[in-house]
Amino acid sequence: MRSQAGDVLDIVLDGDHHAVPGPDPRPAGEVTFRVSTPDASGHKWGLVRLPADTDLHHFLDCLTRSRSWDPAVHTHARAEINQLVDFAGGVTVYPSYGQIEHTLCLEPGTYYFLDYDDLAAPDAADRIQSLRTTGPSRHELRLPADVVIEARQEGDREFYAMPERFPAECTVLLRNLTDHPQEAVFGQVHDSTTVEDVRDFVLAFRTGGTPPGNVFTGDPTGLMPISAGRESAMRLRFPPGRYAVCSYTSHAKTGRSGVLEEMLNIVTIG
Repeated sequence: MRSQAGDVLDIVLDGDHHAVPGPDPRPAGEVTFRVSTPDASGHKWGLVRLPADTDLHHFLDCLTRSRSWDPAVHTHARAEINQLVDFAGGVTVYPSYGQIEHTLCLEPGTYYFLDYDDLAAPDAADRIQSLRTTGPSRHELRLPADVVIEARQEGDREFYAMPERFPAECTVLLRNLTDHPQEAVFGQVHDSTTVEDVRDFVLAFRTGGTPPGNVFTGDPTGLMPISAGRESAMRLRFPPGRYAVCSYTSHAKTGRSGVLEEMLNIVTIG
């Protein structure tokens, strides 16, 4: 696969939490991370920009509570996270996808590299790597994209705009035009799976019910949350098939997960 514009940094996610390649600080701007993992369980790898005086333990506690489905737990935490955090991107990666090229713009500041499945570990804050950047700000990416996914908003309604068919090997760009973080997670589904099937499965799974059979097959991948106004991209080779594209982030006003509303499309790839 072709490399993207800008600096290119190799990231191998193997549980050892290697240092982020230097220099530190590095110039702000467009950068591509070539992300891979040998771990069969995969990783949800993300980048966030935080104010310099942020207490990492407090941030991780808020982020963990913000992902709860219980309004009594998540309401205050989500409001604080939306004010505190600039979600810069990241990817979900499994060995079956090889190396994913993930391109984003690093604005000036301090970035922290997260594994979203590892946030509740007692020593999570001690194992988070950071990277400082300096220089001019720029949100828009210059790389050519084969597929553009836009997260859009009309009043309280939020929805995806994307083509119904993607090439198997492609660069996918996510553009967030809403007022809160969005993502684009790809999960391969069975040929007969509908949007309603995916919603029923996710709702049952997240609320402690019994899902009506697994609608997903194979390993997921996708672009992790980006804040309002941001773009991020990934280049990879998908196994051909039908995929549900979902955003599991929550609506800023209703608290509902996007996948339970209109942040869910089924596309054909390959």
